[in-house]
Amino acid sequence: MKKAEKIIILIAIIGLIFRLTHLPNLRAIGAMIYAISLLSLAIFYLVSRFNAFEDKNKNQNRVLSNMCGLFMSLTMIGMIFKFMHWPMAHTQLLIGIVPLPILFIVTFVLKLKQKDETLQIYYRNMLLRLGIFIIILFLFINKYNIIFFIRDKII
Repeated sequence: MKKAEKIIILIAIIGLIFRLTHLPNLRAIGAMIYAISLLSLAIFYLVSRFNAFEDKNKNQNRVLSNMCGLFMSLTMIGMIFKFMHWPMAHTQLLIGIVPLPILFIVTFVLKLKQKDETLQIYYRNMLLRLGIFIIILFLFINKYNIIFFIRDKII
């Protein structure tokens, strides 16, 4: 992880801790810190798209990197919506929950086939980030919310 990514994640965790306190002023400040830090992390993932995380290697799968960056940024925006209780949060999170496990499997297969050591590290770092995002997504959406969301859209 790059230094900027670590700092933004640390600020988001501090904002989350403030948000979960029972002091009204700290809750409001924590909500703003959390939302701004996750939004900046979403912009960071959207702009860098994993190309900023590793050395420039011409053999990197740029399409996979772009897709991972795009869907991770959409997931971050969905987490902001869900945590702030804004409308359309489930839609945003479902946009992220469907392609991220597929990208995780594709990245895992590519890592197993790869013999080059630098690309092994590249795919390992991508798998680490995708795995963390998938775990966080399943914490934000439980199975009952997905079932009710799909049922309401179909009926």
